Amino acid sequence: MRASVAPPIHFTITSQPHRCRFIEESLRWLLLHQRTDTARLVVQKATRLNRVCVPESCLTQAQRRLSSHRDDKANFLDLMRLKCVRLLSFNLFLAWFINSAIYYGISLNTSGLGGSFYFNFLLVGLVEIPGFLLAMVLLEKCGRNKLIVTFMIVGGVACFLVPYMLKGEHVIYIVF
Repeated sequence: MRASVAPPIHFTITSQPHRCRFIEESLRWLLLHQRTDTARLVVQKATRLNRVCVPESCLTQAQRRLSSHRDDKANFLDLMRLKCVRLLSFNLFLAWFINSAIYYGISLNTSGLGGSFYFNFLLVGLVEIPGFLLAMVLLEKCGRNKLIVTFMIVGGVACFLVPYMLKGEHVIYIVF
């Protein structure tokens, strides 16, 4: 059995922002918890990094809007009330499940690829490093939506082409 190290590290960093100083809390969360001073600092930092000017009134307007909805309790059924949100949520759930299944299926099947198990493990781990770096650079340049659609299409086509590129009896074992 083999498990990749990258997802647990990513989860640890993104799920515990109080331990990671370079990830700020969301502005909405800060305003809902009455931490306006911290929210003001986050806005100032974001405006400085993005080289834009945001008027001070925007923060107070956002705080007023959020205070009117403070008593509303959101739950999972809120994702199913509106048709467009329901379709987007279903699409996201399906993409998340498929990506996880394919990622872990490929990662955990390195022993079935032939050759040394340890060498295959090393190669799969090394391939992830430029993949993450490329994703970070392309996120800045292309944006999230175009990048996700492109990589989903390329990954899907690659998964369908594997049986045609390999010849022999091990094709069924590797693909299925």
